[in-house]
Amino acid sequence: MKWKMKKYQNKEDMTTKIMDTCHLLSSKKIIIPLVVVTITIIGVILYRTAQTPLYKNLQGVCNIDFTQSYFYRQTDFRPLGNNIFITKGNISLPVMPTAKEYKGTDKELDDLTKNSEGTWKIISTNPDSILIETPKNILNGRYSVTFKKIDAFERMERDIDRRMNYYVILQNDSTYIVCTKEILKFAVTNR
Repeated sequence: MKWKMKKYQNKEDMTTKIMDTCHLLSSKKIIIPLVVVTITIIGVILYRTAQTPLYKNLQGVCNIDFTQSYFYRQTDFRPLGNNIFITKGNISLPVMPTAKEYKGTDKELDDLTKNSEGTWKIISTNPDSILIETPKNILNGRYSVTFKKIDAFERMERDIDRRMNYYVILQNDSTYIVCTKEILKFAVTNR
């Protein structure tokens, strides 16, 4: 097999061809690392924003069971509800006024309701723990999270709604909150 050499008309054609080739090679040197870095950044963003099983299982409404929960606080409080609403990064806790805070007016109740709304975020997935940020609510703080399946006997004994199939236990040094929750597709962490 014989190789045919391309004959250039003059040196300028040859120089132009060499310059074009150098330009093409130098742009590949820039493009390839740029593509790799872009794919890496997209991968990190997707990994960080992926919903963990803890995130999925907490979404929705939890009903606090005050007969199984305890709160060590210096003040006396009276809860005006028992629902915790968790949607994406927002949380709405039950209004829990102290005797000093609540005199019975609608304006005070509206203010207390606003103070019970805040944000939450996962601070650890091994072990599961969250941070609830509602500065003016007594349930503000960090909690470890545990899920426990409610068996049929316990459901009948405690007269728990048949749809509520899990306990969600939020616990820290001064608080132990037991909630019932309906979780249709319980997500499991692969550890």
